[in-house]
Amino acid sequence: MSSKECSCSKCEGLKTINNLQIGFNGESNAAARYTVYAKHAEDLGYLGVSALFTASAAAERIHAARHEKVGIMLGAVLTADIKEYHGKEIDKMLNEVLGAEVLEATETYPAFIQTAEEENQRMAVVSFEGSMKTENEHARLCALAVKDLEGWKMKKNFYVCTLCGWTKEDHAPESCPVCSCSAFVEF
Repeated sequence: MSSKECSCSKCEGLKTINNLQIGFNGESNAAARYTVYAKHAEDLGYLGVSALFTASAAAERIHAARHEKVGIMLGAVLTADIKEYHGKEIDKMLNEVLGAEVLEATETYPAFIQTAEEENQRMAVVSFEGSMKTENEHARLCALAVKDLEGWKMKKNFYVCTLCGWTKEDHAPESCPVCSCSAFVEF
């Protein structure tokens, strides 16, 4: 994730707000990148990869919105500096996304959670935990696609929890394993 931090006076001294800003910027950029990658994957004939990127982009927008809501509750205004993204070879896009998702799930969000717990910011913990668990699932799905590129040329269906962004392949569960929500959007 980008290290763009909030610089408003309300955020001074509260690391959780800076982490929400970093998370908001990173999730917003991931959504933008995955949207571009989805179109490019479709153009290359990888319909399953395109659907995965489209569903992941939707999940990242949910994560950004959740971080933003917590930031607002804490009196902060979060901003995103959206970069310009371009499609690449299919394996390069997948491996780039895989690396980013693994980093977020194993390093970035665990550190954000620890800080939010130390600062007793429960809503931030919930937002970060939902993102971390979803990023882990995105990494798993990307790894499957990397191992079987030909199989991912076929259209695949993904379901995204409307509350936390958790993503599931093939069918929507009765309830989300992350937040217990029962509302999913199909991609």
